[in-house]
Amino acid sequence: MHPATRQHLLAAMHQSAFTFARYRLCAVQARHNGREELAALFDDTAGEAYFDHFAKEAVLAGLVATEAENLHQLIEEEARDAETVYQDYAAQADAAGDPEVGRCFREVAEHERRRRGRLLAALRAFDPADPAR
Repeated sequence: MHPATRQHLLAAMHQSAFTFARYRLCAVQARHNGREELAALFDDTAGEAYFDHFAKEAVLAGLVATEAENLHQLIEEEARDAETVYQDYAAQADAAGDPEVGRCFREVAEHERRRRGRLLAALRAFDPADPAR
């Protein structure tokens, strides 16, 4: 696949995933306020963004591989996010005078660390000879 096409595909997947998450949150709020019909509309749109758009784009991008490859890739991503990305975001938010956002990013980093630990445990159970221990 051409690199530019792949970049566009990844950008479209990010947009589809964001659309899914946002519509789901809107559905939760509508449901909380007793607006079931509106919540159903939001849920339908979220489902389309995920099942029709994101899933098809993910297949084209080769996003999912074997279980072992998936575990390795996800462990690397969780480590990068926890140790670098969210730490940098938190420091920048703090420096900009947004400590609440900084705290949120540090909390997300901790969640990423814990998720990485669970993925490592799953990898060890899946492939005990793996050097990622």
